[in-house]
Amino acid sequence: MIVITRKVDYAILVLVDLMSRSEGGASTRELADRHKISRGFVSNIMKELGHENIVESQRGMHGGYRLARAPREITLSEIIYALEGTFRLMACANGQETSCDLFCVCPVKSPLQAVHDRINQVLDDVTLEELGGKATPLVSLTTE
Repeated sequence: MIVITRKVDYAILVLVDLMSRSEGGASTRELADRHKISRGFVSNIMKELGHENIVESQRGMHGGYRLARAPREITLSEIIYALEGTFRLMACANGQETSCDLFCVCPVKSPLQAVHDRINQVLDDVTLEELGGKATPLVSLTTE
């Protein structure tokens, strides 16, 4: 089962919050209190997002975190990568051999690789702006 982790879920929540603030950023305390999330958890999320240039921090009295780039430039795949690493639908995605005994003869490896590639394309195409409801979705999840 493909699941977005709690960490990614909370990151999207606080990023959408930051996106909606016209006055600037917010502290981890403010974000944690507003969304009823552990301050330590929010702090760790923000640090990891900062390492990938998704958010930036500002020290001082009016400090806190804010988006490092425009919401339309931040993708869901970037958020997932910053917090969980590369998305892989299955262990052998992208031809990376695993300890699976069927790797060389697996009849579903190629079709699942195609599914993996399509999911990655959607993750690359969905932006924070879309997740925050500020844009018309550009990605259709149905095939026509």
